[in-house]
Amino acid sequence: LISPTWVCFPKYPFTIGLTYSFIGINRDFFLTTQISYIQVVHVVLRIMFWIECLNQTHDLGLGLTELSHVYDLSTFGNSRFLFKFKSGKPPLVLKTKDNDGA
Repeated sequence: LISPTWVCFPKYPFTIGLTYSFIGINRDFFLTTQISYIQVVHVVLRIMFWIECLNQTHDLGLGLTELSHVYDLSTFGNSRFLFKFKSGKPPLVLKTKDNDGA
């Protein structure tokens, strides 16, 4: 059943502080990749959320280019996506390696 007026969102993005409509790197990521936010695992949302927080707080200007230097976008299962660290690259955001489902 598809509704022309309603969209369902999972709870998780909002529990970490995201608001709809997504802004900054979050918006750019989903527009560029053309994947749905529901297709990414929680750690992807956490990484992009904290990058956006750092951008807003410190005016760093981190974007998709910097994200792509550190992470590869990988798929598994039913078109679910996650970030994998590139060999030898330090993470942009610490303590987001595990997808704890929180």
